[in-house]
Amino acid sequence: MTNIVRHTISPGLEIRISGDKKIISKELKTKVDEIWAAAIPPPGPTLFNGALYSVMDIQPDRITVRPTEFKQFYAQNQDDSLFVELGIRPLACTGVVRCEGGLVFGKRSESVMLNQGFWELVPSGVFDDAAKSQDGTLSTQAVFTTELVEELGIPESVSSTEDVLIALEDKEQRSVDLILGASVSISTAGVHKYFSDRETNEYSDVKVVPIEGIRDFIAHHARDILPLSLSILDVLGFE
Repeated sequence: MTNIVRHTISPGLEIRISGDKKIISKELKTKVDEIWAAAIPPPGPTLFNGALYSVMDIQPDRITVRPTEFKQFYAQNQDDSLFVELGIRPLACTGVVRCEGGLVFGKRSESVMLNQGFWELVPSGVFDDAAKSQDGTLSTQAVFTTELVEELGIPESVSSTEDVLIALEDKEQRSVDLILGASVSISTAGVHKYFSDRETNEYSDVKVVPIEGIRDFIAHHARDILPLSLSILDVLGFE
């Protein structure tokens, strides 16, 4: 996990938007559009070029970001040489959610663009315009609660969250995740019940792993757990 770098985060972290979208050359735009158009020939997963925010600077009390779009990040992910000019490091949020039965994991479905079939801590999602406040900041809580409902079907009313615990930067994926601790006042059966009524199909399965069974779960799924989730478990002392 040498590609995962930990950043110290202070309580009361502010995420500040700075500037507009980066202007790219005509040649680069053409290259991005070509990669995007060829991504998934129909029939296949639906592509959605949504907004996201790229990390410019990380300090313990402030993360500075600029707006960009998923299409450019996808192209960069497919052709690493594009990072020189695009320089996109998406800011995302991952929840470490405890319920009465343990920690909640989701298995990424075959319909998503990246990391199909892998298990990861859930919910997880990038910061987009829905997290934007009028004062030019982004809300981690807004990302978490939105993804909690959409991905797991769990309402905000049964959850409680902590401050951001840590920030982990994946140098290989070129992304930065804010790790948020949370708990939901429902049982394992409740997690599955809510999951059956979820809004999206980003995850094909959900699993609640007892705390004492985390190590066995990791050993059994050593090849199909996302490295970021393994790093989170390691840093927080679960592995």
